[in-house]
Amino acid sequence: MPELSNTKCREPGLTLPVVESGVLIRYTRAVRGRVMAGDAGNRNYMDIKRRVESFIRNYYSPDEFLQRNIRLKEEHTYRVAEESVRLAEHEGYDDHRKALVSIIALLHDIARFPQMALYRTFMDRETRDHGDWGCDIILAEGILDDLPREDRTRILTAVRLHNKFTLPDGLDDETLLYCRVIRDADKIDIFHVVSSMNVTEQGVSDEPPVPADGDYNPQLVRNLLGNINADYRQVHSRTDLYLLQLSWIYSLNFLYTARVISERGYLEGLMAKLPEDSVLNEVREHIRTFLGDPVSRIR
Repeated sequence: MPELSNTKCREPGLTLPVVESGVLIRYTRAVRGRVMAGDAGNRNYMDIKRRVESFIRNYYSPDEFLQRNIRLKEEHTYRVAEESVRLAEHEGYDDHRKALVSIIALLHDIARFPQMALYRTFMDRETRDHGDWGCDIILAEGILDDLPREDRTRILTAVRLHNKFTLPDGLDDETLLYCRVIRDADKIDIFHVVSSMNVTEQGVSDEPPVPADGDYNPQLVRNLLGNINADYRQVHSRTDLYLLQLSWIYSLNFLYTARVISERGYLEGLMAKLPEDSVLNEVREHIRTFLGDPVSRIR
């Protein structure tokens, strides 16, 4: 397995233009003044933000495929941070909680950058679990060293668990809150990306390069119609991947999230990518019905 240390994409002597994208500018305006009350807390937050930005830019590359994917995940990171704070504000969380959910979002995909640089893919099952790996990077880089121990532990736990199929039992209520926020905020932006972009053209490799779009796993359909969250092990085609992502609505933690993805048209955009098929049309109608009355189904 390749080592993480000294793994950078930038060629010696090459200077790439560093210009803040519209996403980063919007994120900075939306989040900067809304987290961490007090000068000391704000300094901690801004220091972490600067370190994350610097870490990501180390993976900028003249390789078009790598750069496209690095920027894809960079912009995703800032959007998830923005979504996290919006969710936290909607739930009425205090400044300290808003600070932590924003920091967790900045760090949740930090392993995606060396993952793409080393392996040219985002497929965890062919490389490393990016939640676990992210914790290793955070600790190795000392990114959280200036924060209180309790905050560090909760941030690391949320990063490690943000991509797991389910959350384990035994988490304390405060840690569980942070885990739920990052998992929902992450899903909001993933729904945005997959519904509005041709992910294959973006170079993201989590779409299996096998059968035609009309092929799908009947077990995934049964899961969706049974309100069951699907598993990546059931994915064998691009249509399977779309079905799996649609099943995420059954693992949402906040009614706010269900409303956002519905009102923004993300699910309709994703369902539009499914082939026309009587069985898949049944799936579409089932999902619309679920979102029409999710109160009793979402925590």
